[in-house]
Amino acid sequence: MAFTDLPADWPALPITRPDLLTDVLDLVVSDHARATGSLVLLICDPADRLVSPMEITDLRHAPAGSQRAALLSTVIDTIAAIEPKAGVLAAIGRPGGLSVTGDDREWAAALAAATAGRVRLLGVHVVTADGSRPVPTDRLAA
Repeated sequence: MAFTDLPADWPALPITRPDLLTDVLDLVVSDHARATGSLVLLICDPADRLVSPMEITDLRHAPAGSQRAALLSTVIDTIAAIEPKAGVLAAIGRPGGLSVTGDDREWAAALAAATAGRVRLLGVHVVTADGSRPVPTDRLAA
């Protein structure tokens, strides 16, 4: 699958649809983001249609642990102020394979904590040159 497989009307459709999700991630997460490490937040309207992507670059210098949630809370608070029923789909662009790492789980936990009670977390995915893979969020402590 590739972003070239997206139907012409994809912007009017929920990006969470399984037949669109992988291709939208391929479109939005650049090769540079995959090579250097970036967190891409796909901000969605209440119907889960993409409104705007936002990229936090160079994750090598990102804080760890609870400081990640604090960093993300500022961004999430701004999104929630603009659209309280917004959804956020997160993509962790990074080099390497598609195995979910401890760092991926830390980002997912920080996203779960930052979005809790503010906006809907639609999912967290690892995106590399090899494709994409969801990071399980159902067992994360908020």
